Amino acid sequence: MKSDTTTINYARVFHLLREQGSSTRAQLARDTGLSPATITTITRDMIQRGYVREAGAASSNSGRPPIILEYNSRARYALGIDVHADGIFGVVTDLYARPLHSERLEPPRPEPEAMIEALGGWIERTLAAQQPQVCAAVGIAMSALVDQERGMVLSSPDFGLAHLPLAERLEERTGFLPALTNLTRAAALAERWLGAAGAADNMIYLRVGRTIGGAIIIDDQPYWGSGHAPSMAHLNVDPNGRSCRCGSRGCLDTVASGAAIVRRVQELIEGGRASSLIARVDGVLELITADLIQEEAAAGDTLAGEALQEAARWLGIGVATCINLLGPDMVVLGGTLGRGASELFLDTLRKTARARAEAAAVRDVRIVTTTLGEEGSAAGAAAMAIFDNLVHSIDLHLG
Repeated sequence: MKSDTTTINYARVFHLLREQGSSTRAQLARDTGLSPATITTITRDMIQRGYVREAGAASSNSGRPPIILEYNSRARYALGIDVHADGIFGVVTDLYARPLHSERLEPPRPEPEAMIEALGGWIERTLAAQQPQVCAAVGIAMSALVDQERGMVLSSPDFGLAHLPLAERLEERTGFLPALTNLTRAAALAERWLGAAGAADNMIYLRVGRTIGGAIIIDDQPYWGSGHAPSMAHLNVDPNGRSCRCGSRGCLDTVASGAAIVRRVQELIEGGRASSLIARVDGVLELITADLIQEEAAAGDTLAGEALQEAARWLGIGVATCINLLGPDMVVLGGTLGRGASELFLDTLRKTARARAEAAAVRDVRIVTTTLGEEGSAAGAAAMAIFDNLVHSIDLHLG
């Protein structure tokens, strides 16, 4: 995705119309500071592509009345697909990326052709079912390391994929070139479009699941970095800590992820600590999961509660670093552990972040949990595709 001036201007107009619902060209020029000629060029392209329509004249005290431009959210639809180890979740959305229909599929076999068949088959069936409506865009969010520009899955151990040109292969089969991203980026965009961060132009999304992931939105646009996306998992919070899979030591992922919490609980039990978790898994400590730890902590288990509080403090240190560096309006906690976070967990995280961050930077930052359910990443994939489709139109029409 480009980040030049034209793209930024286009994004500003698009997001204003999407959020306000309607406006006039003159008002858009005032709100964005762009010239009337630039506004006319951008909105003409949006009208041609079906995202915006002219909805009659506004009232005017004198002169020619301005034309109202309306974001045409039901003129077309988009498809969003969330691909992770537990299965495939597909949604049909309007142009706000609001889910209209959803469907869960079984995970495919861990091989490229099975993935193409599963995704391509669902896209084809859904396109046929939606006729005569027109599909504007298709987006895919995957638990993988991806190259968004080339639409390529670089690595996905869960599915046995490496250097798979997924977008190109699916375009050959379905006629649609999907926008490809990873789950965390899609979830962050869904929070901005549909969730807790609806009023936050600058936000940090932190996914806490088996591993930790993160994404950044700056001035209402996703920030992907240059060649390598920012990685919250590998913020260094304990220089003398445990070795990390990245080759460093003491990364946030080693102390605050679901896997780290499970490992910490297992170590404490093996060291002689009592816990109701032992009975839950019939003494087989390998069966302990982060979800079970949350359940037993909520039921009053001291050890489980201590492990979660320790993770909350580490997360607070990581969040403070992000706040100091980026100065966001909001930090949104997502993922399975984020969605299930207790008030005590959140209170500990917030207190730690505020104690560690520079006072002026953290004063007005809201730290909240996601308001979206399992459809979030799929809807985010649709949102990514909707905007990506517009960005491609810049190349085609605006130069």
